[in-house]
Amino acid sequence: MSDRISQLAVTGDNYRSVSVWLGGLRAAAGDVVTLPWNELDSFLGTMLGVQDGFALIFTLVIFAVLSFGLVNTLVMAVFERTREIGLMQALGMSPRLIIAQVMLESAFLLFVGLCIGCLIGVGTLLLLRDGIGGLDRPDEGQITVEGQRLDQLSSNALAKASALHWLSLRTTATELRQ
Repeated sequence: MSDRISQLAVTGDNYRSVSVWLGGLRAAAGDVVTLPWNELDSFLGTMLGVQDGFALIFTLVIFAVLSFGLVNTLVMAVFERTREIGLMQALGMSPRLIIAQVMLESAFLLFVGLCIGCLIGVGTLLLLRDGIGGLDRPDEGQITVEGQRLDQLSSNALAKASALHWLSLRTTATELRQ
């Protein structure tokens, strides 16, 4: 067994923000080969891209269905109230005010639906914030520098902390062999 490190992995909270700290890590590593995860495992990167594409398509389909539902609701509200609209016109209400009334009702329905949806969403997030079944991500093995986790540091501090940690592991491995 060699006293050299063959791989050093740095983890963060967002797999998309690798480029934020990769430059600082490469500068701190010197001539050591430093690769982001999507270059090391291109299959996983491709699969995550496909998953993002399916999520986008799924979201677009949901919005299309919701749009048709909303338009249907508004059209039915107008068709059911043709007599009422005719009466308002006969009493002298301008078509502009009638359209404004329908739009105001639509905005009110939108606002009420938005509030109810946000409350349901926040309630769901609060219930599931610790994961399904209450499983937490363990913090074991996290590298900390002055009480901050490594993935919460700025890019310069991250690069310095990574280099220091790499050097400390190398020193520890050398000392253990002796």
